[in-house]
Amino acid sequence: MELIVMDKDFTELGTIELFSSLQWNRKYYECGDYELHCSTDYFELLDSGTYLFRSGYELALIDSVDLSRSSTNESTTKVTGKFIESILNDRVCPGTKTYTGTHEAIARQCIDEYFISPTDTDRKFNYLSLGADGGYGTDTTLELKNDEIGDSVYTLLEEQELSQQIDYDYQTNTLKYQVWKGTDRTDDQDANTWAVFSDEFENITDTEYSKNISDYKNVAYVIGKNNVVCEVDQSNGERRREMTVTSTESDTAVLKSKGEQALTKYKTIEVFNGKIINSDNLVYRTGWDLGDLVTVINKQVNKILNIRITEIKEVFEDGEMKITPKFGSDYLSISNFIKREAGK
Repeated sequence: MELIVMDKDFTELGTIELFSSLQWNRKYYECGDYELHCSTDYFELLDSGTYLFRSGYELALIDSVDLSRSSTNESTTKVTGKFIESILNDRVCPGTKTYTGTHEAIARQCIDEYFISPTDTDRKFNYLSLGADGGYGTDTTLELKNDEIGDSVYTLLEEQELSQQIDYDYQTNTLKYQVWKGTDRTDDQDANTWAVFSDEFENITDTEYSKNISDYKNVAYVIGKNNVVCEVDQSNGERRREMTVTSTESDTAVLKSKGEQALTKYKTIEVFNGKIINSDNLVYRTGWDLGDLVTVINKQVNKILNIRITEIKEVFEDGEMKITPKFGSDYLSISNFIKREAGK
């Protein structure tokens, strides 16, 4: 594997061909990240770089470079950073603004307005353009209030199990923004090859399953301007679990959309983890990949789930690669919990 270090204008500064360990964490509903440990011989190169590119994979930013020495007098360079999508949080929406359209249309409008064709040219991010429109999503609204663009759009897209990415073209030094959706590889469809993971098939091991409904809500009362109240009821005859949401809008359609968005943040948490054993029928990045909807069977707890791969951790150590996927949505981090509560 070759890691290419580049400056802010994508000029190649050098390559890293040897390292002691690399964790490459690919994520679907948020920006991915990495951690690299290598020789101090690479310190100067990495310290002068802006981007780290793993050919055939994602482009990442070099956020921190640390030099450390152990008790045995061995020195190591540690590098961490996030994938290129993290630049989308470099822009904020000052004040309050409401967008309407499909999920993809709103995402593309935000990227164009804040990064590609901003009124203030100082906000323009060079090299970035919009890729092809995939026609994803349904009609909705997005209300921003002093929010970072990247996280807001990730949250919006998650409503439709969509994601966003910035593809880097090494040959042309260009960046293309796209909304995308993983492939349906469940055994309920016949358009694509199946990806079925089961301890019975011996293609997954060290499995863990968890379910939590303690935070679940299914009814939202959205209180808008002049105390206009809109009810969004998704209880479907089950036990009602209510919440309130505030908004500066008064339009019923906008309030309804805000309520629907709020409820997606208080959903049932169902997670399945395990280590994948590659086989001829299920090859990583060919037979299954990040974002794919797959079938997972756990005979021990008698569970059959059609669930999306939301994270893949690749760990390279001692010449070996271990792949650990995460199926389903995980629990909120403290930072995301604070953001969620602030948006109510």
